[in-house]
Amino acid sequence: MVLGQFGALAATDREYWAEIGSSGGFMENLAQDRILDQNVVATREGNVSCDLSGEVVILNLQEGMYYGLNSVGANIWKLIRTPRTVAEIRQYLLEEYDVEPEQCDRELRTLLGELVSKRLIEIRSDNAF
Repeated sequence: MVLGQFGALAATDREYWAEIGSSGGFMENLAQDRILDQNVVATREGNVSCDLSGEVVILNLQEGMYYGLNSVGANIWKLIRTPRTVAEIRQYLLEEYDVEPEQCDRELRTLLGELVSKRLIEIRSDNAF
């Protein structure tokens, strides 16, 4: 599945819907319209990644699946190795790339939703990583 300018993810088409607990815990099945600017994003433990000529390959060890991100997705992946808010990630992208704010926001949330559905990242309502 190609996710516009920000990432390509080898994925099955699967719906994901938000089940956001009041405790601020891990959001596993997340619809992109439920990803908030203040949510904190970080890579998930138990995955291995490596850089391949500016792109990133990620192996989910638990499921034995691997995924690829293009160069823009790879930059996002590198950025979220340290927990960041969605707003911080979007601001970085707007400064780095020639992209309209609406397109940036839409594609970022789509990519984050896909990465959550593949259990590659965590999105929390707090910074408790």
